Amino acid sequence: MNIIKATQDYEQWLARVAPVVAVDLQHKHDIMGASAFSLFRGSYYWWCYRFPRALPALATAPQILGVGDLHCENFGTWSDRKGREIFGINDFDEVSLLPYTNDLVRLMTSVIFTVRKYNLPLEVEEAQEAIVSAYRETISSGGSPLVLDKSPSLSALLKDNKKSPARYFKSLQKQCVPVDEVPRKVRRSVLSMIPPNHKEGQWYHRQSGCGSLGRPRFVQIASGANESRVVREAKLLLPSAWTLVNSEWKGRRILISRVLKRAVRVADPYFRNKHGWLVRRLSPEGGKARLQSLSEKTQLLTLLAAMGQETANIHSGHPKAGALILKDLKARPANWLSQAAFAMHELVLRDFEVWRNGMQVAQDLPEVPSGSIIPDVPDVPSAA
Repeated sequence: MNIIKATQDYEQWLARVAPVVAVDLQHKHDIMGASAFSLFRGSYYWWCYRFPRALPALATAPQILGVGDLHCENFGTWSDRKGREIFGINDFDEVSLLPYTNDLVRLMTSVIFTVRKYNLPLEVEEAQEAIVSAYRETISSGGSPLVLDKSPSLSALLKDNKKSPARYFKSLQKQCVPVDEVPRKVRRSVLSMIPPNHKEGQWYHRQSGCGSLGRPRFVQIASGANESRVVREAKLLLPSAWTLVNSEWKGRRILISRVLKRAVRVADPYFRNKHGWLVRRLSPEGGKARLQSLSEKTQLLTLLAAMGQETANIHSGHPKAGALILKDLKARPANWLSQAAFAMHELVLRDFEVWRNGMQVAQDLPEVPSGSIIPDVPDVPSAA
């Protein structure tokens, strides 16, 4: 088993349970061949196979409802119902019941990639301390949402992370292709989240991101008075790759609504699971939090601490998990996270060479060879 065989396996399963967008899948293969970090982001199904086998001592840690596909590009800001800016995780496509260590190791591994790619003034051990300390403190307190007007140091870092409306819509249009047909329940769910004073406009298919490329993804741009526009997106939800690889049939459920309901955070009011589709707003007012946009060590550590805190906010929603996590953390050596992340980072680099050498094989998607990352069980309904 290697990443090419795993990709064949996962994508053939995907084609059985969802209407695959072939051109997006081809684009995903190209992205994964561009850099090791892109491969890391696009192949969570392979991480799910690798992690418990490479780090078995971490795979037996206390289980929680976790993000799964967590990395440092999955954090940003949004506005709540009161108009306050909130910082947090903005991608929950791969939520599942898994060891709490998975999210921390995956986040730390992404930090190693980013620090090295952009030559950031930060030692990995310092990054680890910032993440783990904030995570531990937040688990101990039971969770602490990140409202930016109460976090001036974090707010200062994120003040320039938004695009102008003109620039934002220009970028969005490049990702979108007009479509004539949209599933009825998608159209109904999206339009229910559009303000009543806005008129339905053109529907689009959007090609964006990496990990979920290949799934149907519809965008509606509705217009209002004074040339105002609001954008809503619907993306098909499927069971997490973690449950496909590591769980029995009964564990293959879509748990995004459950984790969002339990998490200790201020919710985005326009981020919902509606009939098996993730419906959310897209807006120039929401921004990404990027480590590479910062140049000072103190800034980097502040942002990493916020990422650790938000990860704990998600984990804190799991019943009675706090005490078990704190006990497990106490028993681990001081450098456990950086060592684990370096090990996974090295595996991703090896996988990247395998992928580049056999990329054409993966694109052609031949029959899956003997051995499979996904157990041979009945298919999962696409809108469970």
